[in-house]
Amino acid sequence: SALTFVQATDPVQKIATFVPITEELMEDYSGMASYLDARLRLFVGLAEEDELLNGSGTPPHIKGILNRSAVTTAARGADSNMDALLKAMIQIATVVFIQPDGFVMNPINWQTVQLAKNANGNDVGSGPWAPPQPPTVWGRTGAITPAIAANTGLVGAFKSMAQFFRKGGLRVETSNSHSTYFVENKIAVRAEERGALCVYRETAFRSGTGLA
Repeated sequence: SALTFVQATDPVQKIATFVPITEELMEDYSGMASYLDARLRLFVGLAEEDELLNGSGTPPHIKGILNRSAVTTAARGADSNMDALLKAMIQIATVVFIQPDGFVMNPINWQTVQLAKNANGNDVGSGPWAPPQPPTVWGRTGAITPAIAANTGLVGAFKSMAQFFRKGGLRVETSNSHSTYFVENKIAVRAEERGALCVYRETAFRSGTGLA
């Protein structure tokens, strides 16, 4: 196989958040651990989702997939959300010779997919009485997140053509020197992770606009 390599740099950046807790909670180890695990991991995860999709690439931000110059965009037109996803997948497979393995969609637009009905008014999917099903369309697994703008979708080969490198895992540090926390008996607990997003083939991703 003949491959052409181009040198590219994706710097490692920090994704961080912090929450205030009282000194009393700090003395309760089990309560503190539960508090931090339920909130800080969630907050960092939400920020990570947003960065991987929408990051501007200007430090300290990661350069997200949607801001990569070679990622193509197509309007939905008269197609349904489901048909537009399939056409984007076929476009990638036939032009880039890479099979897409997933998609990203806003919950508002995924609602349209779930509520789709046939000519008789029956639900096309499993309907409201079936157990919750993983978001899947055309055999590809989806990530349903408000981190992607409403009416915008993304299809791509996420497993083979992009990789997020985490450096050192989630780190937690505490300090009472923030603002007036010392006199208020408060402690700032900061959680952060370091990572870099590498997109090996930007043309293996395609965004769609105008989703319903």
